[in-house]
Amino acid sequence: MKDILYSSWNSFLGNISGAVFVSKNLQKIDDNLLSALSQSSHFAYKAKKIPSMSEERQMQWAEARRGELEMEEYFIKTLNSTDFKLLSSISHTKDIVVGISCVANSNNNLQGIGIDIEDSSRKLEKQVIQRFIHSSQLVKYNNLKAIDFWVLKEAAFKATPRDLQLVVTSYDLTKWDEKLQIGVMQSKNAQCEVKLLKINQYSVGLSYFRS
Repeated sequence: MKDILYSSWNSFLGNISGAVFVSKNLQKIDDNLLSALSQSSHFAYKAKKIPSMSEERQMQWAEARRGELEMEEYFIKTLNSTDFKLLSSISHTKDIVVGISCVANSNNNLQGIGIDIEDSSRKLEKQVIQRFIHSSQLVKYNNLKAIDFWVLKEAAFKATPRDLQLVVTSYDLTKWDEKLQIGVMQSKNAQCEVKLLKINQYSVGLSYFRS
């Protein structure tokens, strides 16, 4: 799965180098993780803000942080520097945590990236679909399942800078290439490029936002 995600993310980005993280080996928060986080150039603040959560959520949170540190280390080694703006996004569902990252600079104008993963077999309740997806979208893009819209919208929302974010339901798919599985998710304030992946039993949405 990691190889497919890596090649798809880098192909989607074009001439920008990206890194990915995939793990099913979820472990609890430990001293090694907290120490590494506290020394991180980009994620040290997260060692100071550990929310109260269930054991399952704690393991997902911990693995997400390990993923961020792994991707950060990739770029530190690649660029031989810690002085860069790292964009990253993490998602998880049940027993798997995935992440994407890249470096933003004045050459690529990237402002945000997003990833969302769900089990493709997950059934959304009718009222959730009605609230989350306009019926006209389901008709217009009838090759996409409700769960596909879900991951694409979530990824676009995550990719949108905070000062431009609206609610997730405000995003609509305005362009879609069925062959390439790429398109555009748009809200009143933002326009995000999106890509859909089907990897094993998972639906994965990728997105980026450029200024």
